[in-house]
Amino acid sequence: MSTSSSTPSPASGASQITGNLISPQEERVRWKVKPVKDDSGAYYIYSVAYPENVVDVRAGGTDDGTAIITFPKRPPGQNQQFLLRKATEQP
Repeated sequence: MSTSSSTPSPASGASQITGNLISPQEERVRWKVKPVKDDSGAYYIYSVAYPENVVDVRAGGTDDGTAIITFPKRPPGQNQQFLLRKATEQP
């Protein structure tokens, strides 16, 4: 946000994105986080509206800007498993 107004300012090199406010009661914007059953500490992030779909890094890409999509869960699906860590004030 700009300090002189409430207008969002995109980060350097980023494009501005607009969107619609959607109620958190709508299943299409809700997620369930469930552990992968392999003791890796990773999690699948399931769509509530489409429970067979999980968050997926398209084509297993590792480059910055790779699309994040939902896709049917496909074990072992390393591109569908995420390590979740607590956010901290210091990086």
